[in-house]
Amino acid sequence: MVSASISSHTPLSGSRWTEAVAPKGHRLPDRDNAILIAAGPNFFGTLRTPLAAGRDFSGRADGNGNVAIVNQKFAARYFPGRNPVGEYLTATVSKPPTDLQIVGVVRDSSTINLRVGARPTVYVPYFRGFSPFGALEIRAAGSLSQVASAIRKAIQPSFPKTPIEVRALTNQVEQTLIQERLMAKLAAGFGILGLLLSCVGLYGLLAYSVVRRTKEIGVRMALGARRSSVLWMVAWGALRLLAIGVAIGVPIAWALSRRVASMFFGLQPTDPGVVATAVLLLGTAAMIAAYVPARFEFTRLKQSPMMSPSWPLSGVRWQRWPAT
Repeated sequence: MVSASISSHTPLSGSRWTEAVAPKGHRLPDRDNAILIAAGPNFFGTLRTPLAAGRDFSGRADGNGNVAIVNQKFAARYFPGRNPVGEYLTATVSKPPTDLQIVGVVRDSSTINLRVGARPTVYVPYFRGFSPFGALEIRAAGSLSQVASAIRKAIQPSFPKTPIEVRALTNQVEQTLIQERLMAKLAAGFGILGLLLSCVGLYGLLAYSVVRRTKEIGVRMALGARRSSVLWMVAWGALRLLAIGVAIGVPIAWALSRRVASMFFGLQPTDPGVVATAVLLLGTAAMIAAYVPARFEFTRLKQSPMMSPSWPLSGVRWQRWPAT
């Protein structure tokens, strides 16, 4: 075991404790406005949450005093422009409300789920008895199964009728991302389907365009046009279609993406990188869809009798008439 602590609940566990909190001397709000967590010594060290100012809880000595630690979000909202360490706040953690002295400030962290982000949070000493619930935080080295077995072996005799549940923090994080993972899979599936339909549509359109220009391509080849020039001619038509589609589609997607912004996690709806990647994928699909029919038609025409040496146009040299 590397380190351990105790708290009323762990972040991202699904549990929530809220209270009405305000700086001392200010009126308490009618509704709960802060998240509270009862934490023991070394709680922040175990969860690797760094202190921004002040100190950590010092142990059972804090259980005899009314102290608290706040996060940066709370400090910025209720003590703007100054260090809140040493200030007092009033919280409805007991009846009547209790005055707590702020002894530290910790960095912001997600306490509810990863989509919500940091909220004003107040940490109170666990051994002060504000919360009847308890959860152990243990940082250990080794496999989860071995650590879980050792924890149960050490704790279960003290609580013979209480089941001991051991969960990794990473599992709690993954549980909060179930919706995001499901939406990502659905979006990826529909995106791949849309890309395939786009490729089929582009291929059909460009293949039809190439077939209609078969005579033109044959004449160009008879007059000595290279394969690269024929392929570029077809590709240029595909690029024009792609440019028109991007000019129309990107602004529409840019506007509609704001309606689904709440479904994104760690991603802005107007992220230029995502838009550029989508355009690049569609451009690649368009080039492949243009290259295949053009190459097929070029190969077919080159093997046709029209391209044989006996064809009347074969070997004819053209020259410009002098300007008059």
